[in-house]
Amino acid sequence: MNNNILKMTNHSKTGQLSTELLIVLSVFLLLFLSLFAFASDHFAVFSQKKVQLSAKIIAQDLSLQIHSLLLAGSGTSLTLSYPQKLDNGAEYFLQIFPSSRLLQISWLNSGKMKHYAVPLTTSSFQGNLTNMTSPLHLSNLQGQIIVR
Repeated sequence: MNNNILKMTNHSKTGQLSTELLIVLSVFLLLFLSLFAFASDHFAVFSQKKVQLSAKIIAQDLSLQIHSLLLAGSGTSLTLSYPQKLDNGAEYFLQIFPSSRLLQISWLNSGKMKHYAVPLTTSSFQGNLTNMTSPLHLSNLQGQIIVR
């Protein structure tokens, strides 16, 4: 009879160890999945910020180039080339609003239209001011910026 009790105790301990192992593994799996979800969210935010930064760089550079062209004086011209798409592969659109003295870049990100605008030093523009694409041909004709 004592042998039967010892055998039952050994089986009971083995079952308890297996249950404890499953509980510990479940906790580790839960922690790993939580960490993975957290990292995934941060990666998505980082990716969106990277695209936004590349759009800002294009808009700010174009604004700077327009300002430089204006300062260079009449008869000056330049050709600018920018990437056809942003870092995430999205197409973008450049638009000048002369009355507001703004240059706006627009792009589609995660199904939503995003915009970023930079100020311009002049409101005197002529030519294609909407859906401008690279390469851009700009010239200064007596203080008026011609966009082709």
